Amino acid sequence: MKGRWVYPLDPDCSDVAEYTTALCEDPMTSAMGAPVGDILAAFEAKHRNECKRCQQYGVENVDTAY
Repeated sequence: MKGRWVYPLDPDCSDVAEYTTALCEDPMTSAMGAPVGDILAAFEAKHRNECKRCQQYGVENVDTAY
């Protein structure tokens, strides 16, 4: 069974909180049937590369997913 490292974003990061709240509360997101998981994954990957706070949080809270 092959796993992967999971580096979570800091839930207290204002950019993360703002983005996830806006995405989940946007009525167009649910009306369109948008793939929220894919949208969040793309945001997380980009944000993790730019935010030192989330990079540090991810390293301190790394996990594995199978």
